[in-house]
Amino acid sequence: MLSIETEARITKLLLALAEGEKSIEIIRQIICSKIDFDPLSAFKLLDKENNNYLTENDIKFFLKYLFN
Repeated sequence: MLSIETEARITKLLLALAEGEKSIEIIRQIICSKIDFDPLSAFKLLDKENNNYLTENDIKFFLKYLFN
């Protein structure tokens, strides 16, 4: 049996995860509605190491690029 505090923390965590998923889904729908959106080109832009998967460094570089 969980304590009230533990239940509250788990509830808060699950609500935060659900909110994040909701935001991601809204963004996905917006991107997919763009006629000229090309997922492969976007992936290649992010894949700076050209290894056909995204690494932590790829994402860090992209975020640094966006916010500088």
